[in-house]
Amino acid sequence: PKIDAEYDESSDEFLKLYENSEPQSQIQITFEGKTYTGTYNDSYSDLTFNSMADEYLTEDEGVSFSVRRDNGDLMEVKFYNPDRGEGDKTFEECEKIAENLAKKYIDISEYELTADDDADLGDDEGVKHKIYSYCYTRMIDGEETSDLLNIVVGGSGEILLFENYTWNKEELNKCDSASSLNKIKKYCSEEAVKKIEEKLEIMFPGYASYEIVRKVIVYMKTGNPGVAYNVDVRLKADKVGEDEYASGGANVRILVTDSNDVIM
Repeated sequence: PKIDAEYDESSDEFLKLYENSEPQSQIQITFEGKTYTGTYNDSYSDLTFNSMADEYLTEDEGVSFSVRRDNGDLMEVKFYNPDRGEGDKTFEECEKIAENLAKKYIDISEYELTADDDADLGDDEGVKHKIYSYCYTRMIDGEETSDLLNIVVGGSGEILLFENYTWNKEELNKCDSASSLNKIKKYCSEEAVKKIEEKLEIMFPGYASYEIVRKVIVYMKTGNPGVAYNVDVRLKADKVGEDEYASGGANVRILVTDSNDVIM
């Protein structure tokens, strides 16, 4: 395996790798039976999904949403009304709400559920806001993929956040093929970690230590699989006399693959 690149998903160079088309200035989407009209705000991309995303803001409903540039599929909906967090719905009740929504988009039996039930937040007036998150993630050969559906439900039982980064059947079949699985194993191997260490030494000469925070199997636009590593790097401490002073750290994301895909 080789290191393709560390990347900055906000850079123009990165965004150009994905789409040449222009976003629509205004669009409408329907989510849970309600229609929202949004005006274009921004575009972004990441290794966690295989497309450019265009974000739109509504004028007076406290809602933003994002769609895939290439096919218009809904990727994300955010609700900013804090009242949605108020209420006495239990974690189990909210999980059922999330499950019913998830079933409209995925076969939940094919995904692993990670839930956060420790989310009581208080505002300045002491009002409790319950916020529960439920993330459905597809695993391949025991490794996490970027094929996920994340739903956040408030104590009112209303949706606060909906994120749909699921793969289509073509993407899944390619990543789940025998040849791709063999590549993925290589990208998760000790050899790959050594390549990451070599890259870190170039980026941060003499760094003190590092920790791989997360690694995710990704499907790229060219049809090739890769593994994206999120790495925390601790820089070498400065020493003054007998005292050592930490000189800070950095977080980088590095893509390991055999291909010629370039992620900046």
